[in-house]
Amino acid sequence: MPELPEVETVIRVISSIIFGQTITQSELSLQNLRYPQPSNCQQILLSTQVLSLSRIATYILINLSTPKPLI
Repeated sequence: MPELPEVETVIRVISSIIFGQTITQSELSLQNLRYPQPSNCQQILLSTQVLSLSRIATYILINLSTPKPLI
């Protein structure tokens, strides 16, 4: 599990690259995640815009132009 300074570094680097970008493609590689994913997960992500990045503990949250963030 990454430590908090590493998570902050990753957020800073990723944020400068993806901030303001629009998601045009997505792939769900694992179906057996901690929680079941909605069947239309990929459709929900398409055409959404990245608004900001934040974190809760060691989880990176990608805040999108949809009501729920991408974890």
